[in-house]
Amino acid sequence: MSEIRVSMTELRQDLGDLVNRAAYRGEQIVLMSHGQAKAAIIGVDDFTRLKNLGRLITDREDNYREALARADQVGEQICRWRQEQGIQPRDSTEILRELREERDDEILGLR
Repeated sequence: MSEIRVSMTELRQDLGDLVNRAAYRGEQIVLMSHGQAKAAIIGVDDFTRLKNLGRLITDREDNYREALARADQVGEQICRWRQEQGIQPRDSTEILRELREERDDEILGLR
């Protein structure tokens, strides 16, 4: 797929040809105005692919948000359960320190 940049003047003069190039050759026509890209003409196949990709991204974002919401709910359930059981949360850095000390002691034969 090639990309062609055309001015608004060229667009007015050659609209039919540019549309056919996008439709039948798969070319992507970028419309320029004052040196800036303003719009594009693409074929229907490219347009359909873009729409499908947009839907796929939206679906994945929705799934991600739902998974995060479920994870939050599970986290809240765990916190409630711990409170009901009288389990106090411990600092993970302290737990890791203790585990490392135990491992070091075992390696050095101190335990």
